[in-house]
Amino acid sequence: MRRALVVSCIALVGLATLSAWVWHLYTRELATTAELRAALSDSRRAGTLTGLATVPPVEASAREPPRPPPAVDPSGASAPTETTTMGGQTGEMLRDWLERERRMMRDPAYRDSWRQAQRERFAGTRANAIRVVGMTEEQADRVVELWIDRNLWFMENSDLAIGG
Repeated sequence: MRRALVVSCIALVGLATLSAWVWHLYTRELATTAELRAALSDSRRAGTLTGLATVPPVEASAREPPRPPPAVDPSGASAPTETTTMGGQTGEMLRDWLERERRMMRDPAYRDSWRQAQRERFAGTRANAIRVVGMTEEQADRVVELWIDRNLWFMENSDLAIGG
């Protein structure tokens, strides 16, 4: 009986310590969030953010899971959409466009130029990540590279998105 009491007390102390540690992390996260929101608000008021649209806040319960944006063609041409096609051939045109992009991505020179165009496209986002979020240049570069890799993966595996 005494042994069970000692084990229970040790478990209680451990749980109390764990709860205090989790509470500390939670309050630290709240403080960081408040600082980031204040910095973002100041930047919006000063008009120093580039490439960001002002979006009203959304309640957490009303949010949908994020959907990844489509990959971007470095030539500036977008993938065929319903508004750019005629005769209901959207799916076929989209498959043809994606297949052409996949073939072109096999060329290392094209792939490198596509990646460079993407880096230039994300230059404003990178600058904002450094200034507003407080990332180092290396961290911001890594985020941009991960974003580019994700877009490249979607381009290479896009048949999942069109059901083909």
